[in-house]
Amino acid sequence: MMLWLLPCFIGALVQHGISFNKRCCRYADSLLMPPSSDQELVGNELQASIRRRPSWRDARIHSCGSTACGLQIDRSDYDFTVCGRQLSSAEEQAGLRAAMAESSAMEARHPATAALLDERDSAQRHVRILSSAYNGQAASLQARSERLERLKIVAAAPRSALESAFLLWPLASYDELERWSADELQHIKAKVLLQRQNISAAGRKITRCEHQLGQADGVQEVEACKRRVAKARKRLQHRHEKLAHTLARHLKQQGYTQVVPIGRARVPLVKCGDPRRQGIGIDITFDQPLAVHRNHLLRQCIRAQPLFRPLAILVKAWASEAGVNDAKCGTLCSYGHVLTVMHYLQAGDPPLLPNLHAGAWAEMCDGVDV
Repeated sequence: MMLWLLPCFIGALVQHGISFNKRCCRYADSLLMPPSSDQELVGNELQASIRRRPSWRDARIHSCGSTACGLQIDRSDYDFTVCGRQLSSAEEQAGLRAAMAESSAMEARHPATAALLDERDSAQRHVRILSSAYNGQAASLQARSERLERLKIVAAAPRSALESAFLLWPLASYDELERWSADELQHIKAKVLLQRQNISAAGRKITRCEHQLGQADGVQEVEACKRRVAKARKRLQHRHEKLAHTLARHLKQQGYTQVVPIGRARVPLVKCGDPRRQGIGIDITFDQPLAVHRNHLLRQCIRAQPLFRPLAILVKAWASEAGVNDAKCGTLCSYGHVLTVMHYLQAGDPPLLPNLHAGAWAEMCDGVDV
């Protein structure tokens, strides 16, 4: 009786086999890809283009990312970081670190007050997010209500059966359409009511925190430190945006295409394309020495253990297929998966990969011991 399912089952197996075969071919092609020498050529051309600006004559371009060390899965974008006296935000970063150190010391002196301020600030951010969602839901509720009223007016207007059929196709009747609209309206009303209740709860939390802060010690000192940290962050963000937009304008003048400055990202960058190499994107960050250290570490691991590269590419391919390679979604980034492979090879008995940091002096880069 179930013989009719057999062709479907066989078709699914064949489709799965074709998909698995494609993934295997993709993995094999990745293993055949050497570290890109073309990226070095692109980097040299990019450095020459940047140095044509008089104030950037000391600019230096460093290749980084998975393509630079041969750990790319597919043909991916070329990643670079540009360093130079006029392309650095070292002064702003130093100011931010000093403000954060001062704030941490003050919070350690008044831990209860700092915890209350953090709770209050978190509740205030929550209220802003909820208020924005509430306004959107309220606007949608108003639009749907007006739509339902117009529908009732149209439904009451006299018309022939042929006109009704053309207007309602593929619906059955105005009664059904009106009922669906009313149900949708009730659903949105429930959402609006829930948002209003959440905003009220967050408001009560803010009031409670404000009352407790009125009896706490060191509130003004901790708040002053937090304001200095926020001001330093804003100054650093402004510097990043200025660098990104200035470099973007310069690259457009030099003939690069699809130039997009992204100054408000956690790591500000400029995305562009090289007109001499179609299909290859270029990502340029500013003054990221930690990325250069990471690239140097991965190259040393590849030289020390031939198994490291194919195993790292295999894990990255699996993570890409499983959808667990995006830090924004709460999973590990690509570099995080590579570090797990490195630890796995180092933790064996005997270890298959030596600890390249063993016996080395501590060297700090952006607050990280490299």
